[in-house]
Amino acid sequence: MNQYDIIIVGNGVLGLSTAIALGLEDTALNIAVVGSQDRQTAATPAAGAMISCFGEITETLIKSKYGNKKVAFAHQAISMWNSWLDQINQFSDNNPLEVKWGTYLINNSQGSSLDDNNYDAIVNKMREYNAPIEEVAPKDIVGLNPKPSARPIRSILIKEDGYIDPNALLQRMEFACQQLNNITLVNERAHAVCYDSQQVNGVILSNNEQLKANRVLLASGIGTQHLIDKIPELKFRIPRLFACGGNAVLLSTEAAYFADGAPEAEINPHVIRTPNRAFACGLHQVPRGEKSAYIGATNWATQRPFVKPNVSDAFFLLECAMEQLNENYVWAQICDWYSGNRPVSADTFPLIGRTSLDGLWLMTGTFRDGLSLSPLLAKDMANKLLNKEPLCEELFSPEREPIQVWTKQEAIFEVAKHIEAAVYEHQVVTATKFGFHHVAGIWMMEGLSKIYEQIEGNYVLPPELAPMVEVSREKMIPYFNEYYANVAKAWS
Repeated sequence: MNQYDIIIVGNGVLGLSTAIALGLEDTALNIAVVGSQDRQTAATPAAGAMISCFGEITETLIKSKYGNKKVAFAHQAISMWNSWLDQINQFSDNNPLEVKWGTYLINNSQGSSLDDNNYDAIVNKMREYNAPIEEVAPKDIVGLNPKPSARPIRSILIKEDGYIDPNALLQRMEFACQQLNNITLVNERAHAVCYDSQQVNGVILSNNEQLKANRVLLASGIGTQHLIDKIPELKFRIPRLFACGGNAVLLSTEAAYFADGAPEAEINPHVIRTPNRAFACGLHQVPRGEKSAYIGATNWATQRPFVKPNVSDAFFLLECAMEQLNENYVWAQICDWYSGNRPVSADTFPLIGRTSLDGLWLMTGTFRDGLSLSPLLAKDMANKLLNKEPLCEELFSPEREPIQVWTKQEAIFEVAKHIEAAVYEHQVVTATKFGFHHVAGIWMMEGLSKIYEQIEGNYVLPPELAPMVEVSREKMIPYFNEYYANVAKAWS
């Protein structure tokens, strides 16, 4: 059978969540979820899976109405997680999935003042939401044993943030889909969206089979872009998706072979993390049982998705684990490496809602927030697809000109702050006795100003995408000039 009421392209956390929300809402629906089981470049299988509202806040995010709306969505989603998991758990007799609530936020001095500013922004936003703030002495956080020069200055316990096992979540959601008789899981990649006369009529799979439906939801993360590219009418009317590739490592605290009897790093049952910094989501440790911990995660905007870990990220993560989290990780064993790709749009905001191509919907571009937002976004999208009352304000409609929240000068300063944070965290600068800290800042601003001056048009490159231009100016400046010119033409 290849006729469906709704086809969802994407078998990650957003695609599966939406299928379950639809399947529970209307048992008469016939739903197909399309996606390869390997999920090779997906975000969720490689994620630490922090369920986070406050921990992801930055001082610049909450300067715009769009950033504040993202925080509001996250806060709304947090309140839905327990009941959402109850719905998923009803299909299995195994141990129920649950969010492990509680996240320690630490503010150490391994980065720059950016850490301090983002820490303050988190605390202030928590006060605005009347969220409980529990100040904790860093020395009292179980398992936090950094090198002396990396001791945290201050720390709090965020009770409303937490984590879940991402692969257990995916497995349980797949099982729920299989138990719902109106959902079919299709283990194939989508090749193209079928449409005529401005009406969607299905999807062509990588094996050339066609699935038919007059409602199609694209929720396949960075994999969504190659489908949009094949729809000329929309290609430049939807902010382009880029991969923000990242790596993480799984460590076992059981002492390595050469160090029998050495002290083991104790694993805290809660997340321990820093604020976001240096273009990344902050250093974080997520427990994976009593004897292992996930250490993540790096972040790099790229046109070519990450498939395998790279040497620089591997070195950096192990260094961070041993120096900023627990010196006893020096004796730990490496159990696994993870690589994944967060989908980020050209303006860094989500792409959620209907398009002008009748029957085509998008839910992607969620960057670091997709898993945290999944209960809210899934139920909201299910309501929209069924013409019911939505749960979310339609602020991030996918067919739009890129949202502009930066002036060029503001973007330059923001990029410079993140580079400075990276310089200090990577220990590129270890001495200031000859004034290099001052001179380096001048050089940095001059170089970044040249990049932004050469990117033409009225659209401002978001700071999150600047590193991909910085490392390949000859290729990426013409690329963005052409892209922005095509966007302007599409909206003229």
